[in-house]
Amino acid sequence: MVENPDQIFIIVGIILIIIEVALLGESAFIFLFTGISMIFSGVLMGFNFIETNWLWAFSLTTAFTVLLLLIFWKPLKKIQNKVEKSEDKTDFYNKEFILEEYVDMQSESKYHYSGIQWNLKSFHPIEKGTLVKIDKIEVGIIWIKEK
Repeated sequence: MVENPDQIFIIVGIILIIIEVALLGESAFIFLFTGISMIFSGVLMGFNFIETNWLWAFSLTTAFTVLLLLIFWKPLKKIQNKVEKSEDKTDFYNKEFILEEYVDMQSESKYHYSGIQWNLKSFHPIEKGTLVKIDKIEVGIIWIKEK
């Protein structure tokens, strides 16, 4: 059949790792763990630590894959699920202006800035003539607070 299954396992392992990292973006980890296991099995066959046959190769690859999954699944998922929450800061933030009309959470107040007509909102009622600054920006909405 094939004369060098150890080399085939190493090559397929490298290909699986490349697929996992390049195409899947390390989202599933199964190709990564299987690739590492195939490389390890191929190396062990190459140095004659295990018999060079398909049964041993697939058995050892399966065992290593399961072992790697059990050891690294939770830590890698924890790292993968970390989300850095950061609001983008633009030149709008901390801009100060004087309110031309009353603003609260439900108000329909408008503010023309940078060529756009923005809706003004505030978590707390703010009276007309108050000095305010931009606190947060959403699509079409500027959230303000008193200075």
